[in-house]
Amino acid sequence: MSRFLKTEDSRELLKTIGIEGEVIQVNGHGEQSVALLLDSGDAFIGDLAPEHMIGEDDKLSKADWQVLRSKGAKFIKPAHAGEYAIE
Repeated sequence: MSRFLKTEDSRELLKTIGIEGEVIQVNGHGEQSVALLLDSGDAFIGDLAPEHMIGEDDKLSKADWQVLRSKGAKFIKPAHAGEYAIE
């Protein structure tokens, strides 16, 4: 059985399992990509390109990074690498 959840409803659902944070759509990698941003500042970004690797013309990824920053992301945890801090 499939269950669909709107990202704006993710905080409420995550709280029911003891997670303080929210799911954010990150279109830079693909239309159905998401990141998990915890209130601690830890951001699990999946396959979203690291900020320093984004091309000048990649407006979608740049917008994703602006949202992550504005919502308090501090420690980035990509799907295929370690972690790093952002300013």
